Amino acid sequence: MADPFKHPTSGIYYLRRKVPLELRAALGHEYKRSLQTRDPEQAKHEHARAWVQSDEAFAAARAELKGVAAISAFDAQQLAARWFRAEQEKLERTGQFTKMLVEGPGGAWERAEHGEEWQTFISLREAVAQGEEPPDGDWAALVAPHVKAALRAANLPMPVADTPSALLLQRAFEEHVYKLSDWALRRHDGESVPLGQDVAPLAPLAVEQPRAAEVSSLSRRAAPTLSAFLSIAE
Repeated sequence: MADPFKHPTSGIYYLRRKVPLELRAALGHEYKRSLQTRDPEQAKHEHARAWVQSDEAFAAARAELKGVAAISAFDAQQLAARWFRAEQEKLERTGQFTKMLVEGPGGAWERAEHGEEWQTFISLREAVAQGEEPPDGDWAALVAPHVKAALRAANLPMPVADTPSALLLQRAFEEHVYKLSDWALRRHDGESVPLGQDVAPLAPLAVEQPRAAEVSSLSRRAAPTLSAFLSIAE
């Protein structure tokens, strides 16, 4: 196992690991993750954990190459819901709802000595229903950057094109892009709509469940029970 890499400018430590040639389509040329620390001892601990996660990512990418789906339908929906929540919070914070909308009819009229322009917006769902298509007519290309970012955050490889995992992710993200646009239109029109409505509640992915169970187990072992406190008091 290599040592943590210290960035020469920021001083933050990283895991850097070359990706085998056959996995580069899914993971890129280098697997790199910030260890989020400048402390060398903490970096060693985080590096060991990140190395295990990199092994998991490599294994998932190899499984995809062999036709074994690394992403279930549940995982695809959960990843898309996580992306939806993050984007929704960003739009709510900035108020830039039109970023998820398509321009509808607009125009201008003269009012007193000044001209005034007006513009309406429609949702992506409405635009598609009216016959419009995404850029280049390719939904996969439109959602691909969002899928890639969500997978990277979850330490999962980009699935090979046209595999079951890739198709599940594409459909899930298309659905959530529509939902986000519908929500953005309602907010743009001044309607109050709760965040996170109509998307899956947060839950661990299949690959995260063993880690979550391990953390829970460690927490239970670390937390003193009432009987332990009573025993000490005696």
